[in-house]
Amino acid sequence: MFFNSLDFAIFLPIVFILYWFVVNKNKMIGKTAKKLKDSCQNWQYHFLHTKSANRILKSIESAKGKTDRKLIKLSNEYALNKLGWKGFAPWLYVYGTMNQTFKSDWIPDNYYGKIVVPKIKENYGKISDYNSLNKRLFKSALFLDLLYFTNGLWFFPEYHLFKTYQNHAITKNIVHFAVR
Repeated sequence: MFFNSLDFAIFLPIVFILYWFVVNKNKMIGKTAKKLKDSCQNWQYHFLHTKSANRILKSIESAKGKTDRKLIKLSNEYALNKLGWKGFAPWLYVYGTMNQTFKSDWIPDNYYGKIVVPKIKENYGKISDYNSLNKRLFKSALFLDLLYFTNGLWFFPEYHLFKTYQNHAITKNIVHFAVR
């Protein structure tokens, strides 16, 4: 590379190096901020679940008696060894106390929400977006939904799969559309 002067030959690499450090530093700050935000949200999620599980456990214990120490030990071991974190144990205490026994097939609520649901589909856990059961649960025709979208598939309110590449008339010729 040719430079017009010695000053420019020294100036350009210095500016380039400074620019490189600033850009990489901003990327690093952005990644750190995202990790911090995710950690805070994760902590809050598990804190609220633990609080809820403890409240429910206290209520169950008032009716059924104190939780057996053996059950607590089994729950802690299962949460740590099988699920990977002792923080999943509070819901296992609730399940075990309610049933007066421990079963190793139980999946704690906070484990399901943070581990299972994201692997199924990222936004599947946002239950407000999925109201496809309204008509069936409430046995009412007051819900005027035309289609439901769940796990990448479209369904009619009668739970028939909406097949792509077909023309469909929806609700008594009021709305017509085609998927191509």
